[in-house]
Amino acid sequence: MSYIRLYVIWINERTAMKNIYEWLRRSRTFLYDAYWPPFTPELKYTPEEGIAVAKRMNANVIRFGSIGKWALYPSKIMPRHPDLKGRDLLGKTIDLAHRNRMKIIVYIPVSHALPTEIIWKRKPEWAFVGDGGKFVEPVKHFGGLEVVPTCINGKYHEDILGIVKEIVGNYDPDGIYLDGPYQGWAHHKTICQCKNCSRNFYHDTGIKLPANRTPDGRNVMNTSDGKKYLPWINGKLAGILSEIRDITKSRKDIPLIINRTAVKITGLDNERAMIKLIDGFLTETDAGGIEGFSYGAINDKIVWNYTTQHRWWPRLSSIRLEEESALEAYRTISMCATPIVAYAGRYFYEQENSGHMKTVFTRMKSLERILQDSSPVKFSAVLYPGGRAQATVDFHALMKINPDAYEIYKCLQANGIQAMVLPDYMFHEKAFVSSFKIICVPSSLPIDDSLSIRLADFVKGGGTLLISGSRRDSFMDRESKLESLLGIKVLKGNCEERRLMKDLRWLDKAYELYLSATKGFKYGNTLMPQCDFIPIRPCNGGKIMAETVCWPKGERRFPAVIVKKSGKGQAIYFNSPVEDLLSNYGQIEFKYFFSETLKKYIRKEIPFEIESVRPLSATLVEKDGMKIIHVLNEENFGDEVTFSIYLKIPSKARAISAKCLVSGKPAKFAKVNNGILIRNLKVSEYECIAIELT
Repeated sequence: MSYIRLYVIWINERTAMKNIYEWLRRSRTFLYDAYWPPFTPELKYTPEEGIAVAKRMNANVIRFGSIGKWALYPSKIMPRHPDLKGRDLLGKTIDLAHRNRMKIIVYIPVSHALPTEIIWKRKPEWAFVGDGGKFVEPVKHFGGLEVVPTCINGKYHEDILGIVKEIVGNYDPDGIYLDGPYQGWAHHKTICQCKNCSRNFYHDTGIKLPANRTPDGRNVMNTSDGKKYLPWINGKLAGILSEIRDITKSRKDIPLIINRTAVKITGLDNERAMIKLIDGFLTETDAGGIEGFSYGAINDKIVWNYTTQHRWWPRLSSIRLEEESALEAYRTISMCATPIVAYAGRYFYEQENSGHMKTVFTRMKSLERILQDSSPVKFSAVLYPGGRAQATVDFHALMKINPDAYEIYKCLQANGIQAMVLPDYMFHEKAFVSSFKIICVPSSLPIDDSLSIRLADFVKGGGTLLISGSRRDSFMDRESKLESLLGIKVLKGNCEERRLMKDLRWLDKAYELYLSATKGFKYGNTLMPQCDFIPIRPCNGGKIMAETVCWPKGERRFPAVIVKKSGKGQAIYFNSPVEDLLSNYGQIEFKYFFSETLKKYIRKEIPFEIESVRPLSATLVEKDGMKIIHVLNEENFGDEVTFSIYLKIPSKARAISAKCLVSGKPAKFAKVNNGILIRNLKVSEYECIAIELT
């Protein structure tokens, strides 16, 4: 059996997402962005060509910019594009799209940045300003005119609501996408000092608005005054989002989608409040689909996922780029999310390499009915530090997935254990905890008393908990809080293990330390690299699964991996950071040992297994009366691979038929051990196998 990467989502039919905007979740979306060609640097877009390109590529939804740096419709509030010349590109595009049975999601930037020519010369009352009322420094945004942020308070607040009313009242959009609401776009470490902010802040809090310049040079957001400002401005952002939602729903019930970046940078407390006001969100590229897919599934939200990263070459349409875009689209639909083709304006200039995305959309169209209302449930979750309760000034850190959580996630997925990556604060919700079979806690996740209680309850209720050891002693209080649950005793002081780690070093890392698994595991005789570890002893029922072995003078062995049964479940503790062992060494034997340690306790509940000569990715989803397996040839895209699948069938169900929907061929199966076995299947890029059940 090959080294296989599995993306498995196990679905409970009772929890299937019945989204009223299922048409959007199954949409084939093009992004025509007003910041990119053919809208800039010259306005070359025509609605006729826009609809023709989308139609030729089998897209059925277009996200169209009402405003980029200028309005693309005859707005009475937002300055119009200098080259618009009386045209209404928004209205004409909506009309033509509807005549061709396409839908339009209208892009509206909310307190996004606008050109200095607008803010400094025409609309200074919209400006976000620094100390002394001075304009903040402009930035370049996709070329062209420099831009500066607007302020959500004061006249802009009134006018942006007016712009939303213009669009919803004068046109027939099928949905609204907000790039925002922001405050201080690209200036998140700055507090706006305009008269409206000063007056409103004092009125609401009784406190003078803090200046950005502090006596000790610290950023104002990290001061006590800054911490009083953050919840206040967050309330303003949630408030305007609520107002916009009311306007968008006033004429007819259309979906409201936002850029999740806008809510992430406001902090966790506000994110939880704002996410309730929307129907879906876009995952920006750097945030990654992994966490976005998971967060959307948990919150029953539509997830738009860009198929290509933001880049410096918006007209580029190379073979490699189009293959990568197609691959990301397949991943997205496999995770019950919605691919959106960013930089779709490139197809105005280049059609030669567009076949991959056209094929994806053609397949999505043919699968639309089958995949409708399919939805993921939870099996295992990898937690990551969700961040501060209030907004953080570290914008770029928020845009990156936690590397420790990602390493564990990759290993689980690669070894047939479906996983989601989710913020730790969700673990405080009982419904969330009870829906998972496995919870993994990375090394970088702090554990307070409240979380330790939740973890203990999860194990006692039948869950399997995996704790990755702290990095050396600097974070060791995590282990101390969990000693009883993990069945360990953390050794204090200058014990033998610490003396050896101090002696056995090469530069800054441990030298000549290995993990050795106990009997019963494949590769049981193979040594696995180990790094610095927390010295422990098993106690209160903890059993050793692996040991640290070293040879200072003769062989020495110490407990390294401990498992303790508690209630109906069990806790597994690695006394070294699992993430470092996975990322630094990537040893297949350790990956196998890590996953098999978990599988020992949950093997009967894994819903399917796949066998292939070469690595394949597979995702299982379900809907009423049907199981659906998405198979993706990620590593050898385009080359045919033969594979077999074992699929577990519920005891009261029976498989009636199986069919490969992409190739159109029936899939013959045999009944085996509480399930079915399908042999001799083939995939070159992507296949979707539907199994009908009684």
